[in-house]
Amino acid sequence: MPAACLQGDRWKAHRKVFCSEFQQSSVQSYATVHLRAAKILASRLLRSPCQLKEHLRSNAAGVTMGVAYGIENESENTRFLAIAEKALEGMAAAAKPGQFFVDFLPFLKHLP
Repeated sequence: MPAACLQGDRWKAHRKVFCSEFQQSSVQSYATVHLRAAKILASRLLRSPCQLKEHLRSNAAGVTMGVAYGIENESENTRFLAIAEKALEGMAAAAKPGQFFVDFLPFLKHLP
């Protein structure tokens, strides 16, 4: 990342907000999000204990979306999780060597 991206008033403002929200003294403010997610997880585990992996995945997404974005609606969590997973799949596919012609013909990187 260029050094210019890591400087300036905008970067400082973002960092200040991040640090104020994610320090040890701020953790207590997220207790309701964690408690709600724990109750949902326990309920799901009682209904279908064999789907532990799916329940944990959904729980992690719910906590993340609740803390980071204030989203507590389960359908919204599922929608955003699907978008994030699709993006990760695309990035993983693009990271595989040999996926693009430019990997075989390096001169192509100079063409628009």
